Amino acid sequence: MPTRLLLSNPALLPVQAFFNSIGDDSFVRVIDCLTSGIGYSIDEADCTFPGDLDPDEAPFEGVRFSLFQDSIAISLDQLHDYLEVVCSHHITLHPETSEYLKRMLSRNRK
Repeated sequence: MPTRLLLSNPALLPVQAFFNSIGDDSFVRVIDCLTSGIGYSIDEADCTFPGDLDPDEAPFEGVRFSLFQDSIAISLDQLHDYLEVVCSHHITLHPETSEYLKRMLSRNRK
């Protein structure tokens, strides 16, 4: 799998691992979910939105990324910044997805 995202802050490892674990064959589907506010899990890497929680789970703000026992919540703006980076990388390798990914990225931008 390609390395789409490299982050220097070790606390952001769950974010980096999530995006780097997405296979090319499912990349567009995962981005579609994330830009629609729907979480996604890939093996032990997970992205969760507050609306994905069960009633008994503790709420959080933003978007939570988890890798095994480690997790971090980031803002929606940070998520969008990371989505732009990983989509740009994907478009370089798969230019045929460019217009579709750009439309998805514009969904939740102010």
